[in-house]
Amino acid sequence: MTVGVPVWSPDGSSIAFVSSKGRTGYEFGVWIVDPDGRNLRNIAKHGLGVAWSPDGRWLYYAETSAGVLDRVRVTGGAPVRVRNEPTRNVIGVHGTTLYYTVERALLDGRPQIEIRAATPESGPSRALALIAASRIPGWQIVNPSISPDGEWLAIPLTDGYTTNIWALSTRNGTWRQVTDFGDRATFIARRVSWSSDGRAILAAVGDGDADIVLFEGLLARR
Repeated sequence: MTVGVPVWSPDGSSIAFVSSKGRTGYEFGVWIVDPDGRNLRNIAKHGLGVAWSPDGRWLYYAETSAGVLDRVRVTGGAPVRVRNEPTRNVIGVHGTTLYYTVERALLDGRPQIEIRAATPESGPSRALALIAASRIPGWQIVNPSISPDGEWLAIPLTDGYTTNIWALSTRNGTWRQVTDFGDRATFIARRVSWSSDGRAILAAVGDGDADIVLFEGLLARR
């Protein structure tokens, strides 16, 4: 069973996540659980990239990695269609604006990710940024995180062997580099999180290291 991308509800009473529980391969559904592990329930049979509505009453999700964008009440019930265009992940909602990602694959199959904003959520959308495939290694899944004030989208991006956190302005689409690990081989996978006051970003950072080793005596000499 695979579990991924847990996200706290706005009031801290629940955690939403995706899981392959009861399914095969990398097919995921949307689940909710209380912080103490109780009251586990499956509210959407298929779903990826979950995000809470600001009032905590709805969960937004992409049906598949290139599927429609739906939302469902946390109390359960039939999903409501929000957008029909193929959606890779849902970033979140701030005010009346919905942020999400769309995959624009190159001819060689490498993914470019377009970050889009729609106001209102089912209305016309606009492109905020296009992330080049060269900045998205195969092990990294692009899933930005929106700041509490809705001003920034934080995302790990990789240049060469180094992953840093970048912030994209939701106002004008400009980028700001948040961390600078120099030439260190660093890995930050998937999603980072904002502190509740929006003054800090939390991320799980891994260091890459490699040694060149000479083995002797492994092969018999003739």
